[in-house]
Amino acid sequence: MKLDGLNFPTEFEKQLDSAFKTAFNDKPGEMVVDYLRRLTLDSTCMPGANTNEVLMREGARWVVGIILERIHRGR
Repeated sequence: MKLDGLNFPTEFEKQLDSAFKTAFNDKPGEMVVDYLRRLTLDSTCMPGANTNEVLMREGARWVVGIILERIHRGR
């Protein structure tokens, strides 16, 4: 499955997933992942937020979602 819409060879995808797992596999890495999750996935916009803020948050959620999925696939 092409997670991010980019067309990489399968072997490179596996290496990339493993690299994400390695990068976030220790205590500091887990702290970073927790912070990113809280900052993006666990937060919402306030009522009346402008379109640009909503779009920015959705883009950030997409990137964090890719990071989390690559960590998961690397295990």
